[in-house]
Amino acid sequence: MDIAKLYELQKIDTNMLKVRRRVAQIRQQQGESDELKAARAAAAATQAEQEHLRAAELDAELLSEQLVERIHDAEQRLMSGTVRNPKELESLQASIEALKRQRAGAEEAAMTAFQRGEEVTARLAREQAALAEVERTWQAGQ
Repeated sequence: MDIAKLYELQKIDTNMLKVRRRVAQIRQQQGESDELKAARAAAAATQAEQEHLRAAELDAELLSEQLVERIHDAEQRLMSGTVRNPKELESLQASIEALKRQRAGAEEAAMTAFQRGEEVTARLAREQAALAEVERTWQAGQ
């Protein structure tokens, strides 16, 4: 056999495996109770919310770090003495103040996302425990 035929055979085997897994998943879901499906959906939705909040927190933290660097660079430029034009100095100072306000907003967003993430994590733990209980009950009835 040449390589192309082996590759085609491998693709067919892979697709067959995917189909078998999907059939097994569908068969399992057909027998699931509405309560179990609802518990799974609730846990999945909460987990997605948790991931979204983690991403938002990380984005805000990264933005805050970038702003800290920009503030530091602008303050270094301001204090270096290389800028002598009074209007440019005022503009640079105003820019620094604006960056500081942005940083405060980013830090507040990170803290809010963190706090909401803690709440969602606790809710997820409760939902996963409830899901495990519903699964045990469902499996006992099978």
